[in-house]
Amino acid sequence: MSYAITAVTAQLFILLLTLITNKVAATTLSLNDYAIYGQFVLMSSLISSFCTPGLQNSIMSTEVKKESALKVYFILATIISALLYFLIKIGSIKNYFLIDVESYISPLFILLIPFLYQAFVYKQAKVVNSGVRKNFIFFNVGNAFLCSLVLVLTMYFEAFVLTFLFLLLRPGFLGLLSIYDYLKNISFNINFKCIFDFSHDKKNILGYLCYGVVSTSSFYIYSSIARFTISESYDLETVGYFYTAQRIFELLLGFSLAYYSNYYFRKLSTTNDVKLLCRTVFSTSLYSALFFTLIAFIILFFSKDIVLLLFSVEQLPATKFFEPLLVNMILGSLVYSIGFALVAKANKFTMTILELLYLFAFCIFTLLFDAEYVVWIFPLIMLVKLTCNYFMFYRVFYARKV
Repeated sequence: MSYAITAVTAQLFILLLTLITNKVAATTLSLNDYAIYGQFVLMSSLISSFCTPGLQNSIMSTEVKKESALKVYFILATIISALLYFLIKIGSIKNYFLIDVESYISPLFILLIPFLYQAFVYKQAKVVNSGVRKNFIFFNVGNAFLCSLVLVLTMYFEAFVLTFLFLLLRPGFLGLLSIYDYLKNISFNINFKCIFDFSHDKKNILGYLCYGVVSTSSFYIYSSIARFTISESYDLETVGYFYTAQRIFELLLGFSLAYYSNYYFRKLSTTNDVKLLCRTVFSTSLYSALFFTLIAFIILFFSKDIVLLLFSVEQLPATKFFEPLLVNMILGSLVYSIGFALVAKANKFTMTILELLYLFAFCIFTLLFDAEYVVWIFPLIMLVKLTCNYFMFYRVFYARKV
């Protein structure tokens, strides 16, 4: 319980800072600029989801060598950097993410971002492994505080170029302070053969990597597709409303995800007692369902007041997206509580294939649904995930007794 309190405490501070920043953005920026602001947030999250997922779990896992993990992920960051630069130069980001990156920053700056994100995650994993819980709060809250302060100042002084630059830096700002520690632990005798080295250690690393990239980036790809669909049928302002609605529920799910991805995963990955593990997952799922159902009713009842308090009167149309996202939030909390047990013990490649199937299903449903119903695809896919997670959990922990 003390670990859960640590994660929630850090997330509460981060939530407060993020809400203040969003409030300033919603009241300072025009409706179009606010929508672009949301797209930059999405882009930074998507970059992070491709270059860091699975890194922390690999470092904390007892079955993976830290140096091997860092080497594989460093190569991944190099590939992601080059790919991002290429996509910006050919205009794909502008066409499909609705933002012209080169109007705000140099694409050369993008080359550094994946390495800063990885340095941040590497440092956070070391903090979690140290067992000093207050350092987890200081590190994560410090990162959020510094970036929030800079973002608010840039918007106040209308230095919007710096605003969008720091939006990209935000997920790993303190990676700047940890970059040396991160780099010195990597063997720079790097060649691409290590990607195809299928030793037991590398299989575990690649398992965490593949599942991490696909599962985490899928959410942001879902958002990208939905926002693109909304922009084609409506306008950029409606994309901004959808971002406002999503932002509220992303921050709330951050409470559970902060705990699940750190201390919860650490506990489950070191637990070999199947009965104890199952009791932990069951109790966590129950508490999550009760907590988020209560939160959902509160949000539904005070939806307009919440938007006015946290954002602005111009963002009130965002409430039309609340109902499907409320259902998605409740289902998502259950998916996470069961899912991280599977990440700790199940075959990651099997889970990766399932995530790809979910993504394929989302794309198919997007083509079948009208634009006004596209948001309901989120809880639909989450329900499918929950069902598959339940059957996979039963198969791994009961049928096979592993």
